[in-house]
Amino acid sequence: MKAVGVATLAAVALIPALTALAAAPVVVNQVRRAFSVRELHIKRGDTVRFNNVDEFLHQVYVESPTFKYSSSEQSPGQLVDVVFTSSGTFEVKCEIHPKMTMTVTVE
Repeated sequence: MKAVGVATLAAVALIPALTALAAAPVVVNQVRRAFSVRELHIKRGDTVRFNNVDEFLHQVYVESPTFKYSSSEQSPGQLVDVVFTSSGTFEVKCEIHPKMTMTVTVE
């Protein structure tokens, strides 16, 4: 049987604590052809969960020099998670509904 070092045991003990530190997704609803918030401030690495509670198809789209994301069409009731991996200010759009926009500022 192989001996386990103290450092290895300490690292394993930290796994639940690090998991607990992970932020829960920030939920933004898509309803009445609009996002439920116009502006959102989050930290780099946070997840925004887009929840289509509308009766229409939606889509999530971000394009900037430092961060790009494009989801497939999102049916009513479907969730789309977007992890913002870069700092900056980003305009989030629905390509299906061009007037449907919001701003996400990532610290």
